[in-house]
Amino acid sequence: MRDRRLIALPLLLLVAASSLNGQVDTFAESWRWARFDVHDGLPSKSITDLIETPGGQVWVGTEAGLAWYDGYFWHAVGPGQGLPAKRPSSMAVLGNKDLVVVVDGRLYRGGETGFKPVLRIDGVAIPEVGSAV
Repeated sequence: MRDRRLIALPLLLLVAASSLNGQVDTFAESWRWARFDVHDGLPSKSITDLIETPGGQVWVGTEAGLAWYDGYFWHAVGPGQGLPAKRPSSMAVLGNKDLVVVVDGRLYRGGETGFKPVLRIDGVAIPEVGSAV
């Protein structure tokens, strides 16, 4: 009887391991991947930076400007939302869902509803690019 249990245990472990292996998802499955381009709302097909806020908002910097993803479409952020339609040189999360972005040497702060240039930090004025300090 004891010999049967010794044989049954490895067999049971083998069956359990093989059934678990069938439940492991891999990132290589084609349905997990999507390809986005300008037809999906990206300002450019060349993405240079990607960032996700703690609130789950995904942002990308492209050669032609910034965009955010709503789960279905990309929304380009350009002059109408307060940012030049140029490649951001730097992006960082600020708070739960806002960003600070550097475009053309200028610092901007904002989010989905738009961006504004940051003119002061701790009461100190930030000079325009090319202006004398």
